[in-house]
Amino acid sequence: MASMIGERTHTFHADASAFGGHIELPFERVIAAQAPLTLSPDGGYGSARADNFRFESIFAFKSAYTQVSGIKSRKRPGWTTLATSVIEGLNVAEILTADRVVAQIITEHPAEMGKYAPMVNFVGTRFDNLRVGSCQIEVDLDLDLCKPQKQDQHGYPDKHTMEDSGFLQRVKAAGYNSSAGPDKAQIQCSLFEKATIKGKLPGSLQGNVLTIPGFGKAILAELIIDANSYSLNMLRMQLGSPTTGFISASHVIGNGTSQP
Repeated sequence: MASMIGERTHTFHADASAFGGHIELPFERVIAAQAPLTLSPDGGYGSARADNFRFESIFAFKSAYTQVSGIKSRKRPGWTTLATSVIEGLNVAEILTADRVVAQIITEHPAEMGKYAPMVNFVGTRFDNLRVGSCQIEVDLDLDLCKPQKQDQHGYPDKHTMEDSGFLQRVKAAGYNSSAGPDKAQIQCSLFEKATIKGKLPGSLQGNVLTIPGFGKAILAELIIDANSYSLNMLRMQLGSPTTGFISASHVIGNGTSQP
């Protein structure tokens, strides 16, 4: 059964994977999800690991691990959900590399009747030594992107992130698409704030989209929010030439629902 506090019940939701996707050219191949995890709706803990991954001569990483957990909060009345995905020693076609890519979402839901909006925390999320060729890209992330404009004495938001005026203003100012879905029930944005480029970048960086000739595009720290989940994809690659395909690296989803 779902976790209970008083008369309320909570169903947990968390997923994590380290790497996966598919290649269309020069051959067609599905790359199975590495270290995939799904949290039980009742909560608990899970972890997975993958080491020394290599796909042809295109993708490789030294190690990767994921973890998910769902517990009753010890700090305040409610429930805490964690989803983490980490890749170490990532190498994509000897063009894009990173020492470490970390995606992490922590959501905390209130136990108080009539409250449903969670606190959302991305602490730990980062790129370590992201490079294109010999050019280093230091990425600054806005880990407070979903910080609520108003909150109660326990820190829980008054409104869901999608309805929070402070969040909507930050998304609009950054130029992201706040109505990605046809029913306008989804917000597509990014934790990307700015980048410092050290060296000559063999390509261009516009917002959180890195375009590299002879490679394709890499979308950094993409965040998609809907009424039921927060989905963070740290590195979404749209490969164009000579390899064509779609790859995700360090992907997590988290949230949960409370009744009544």
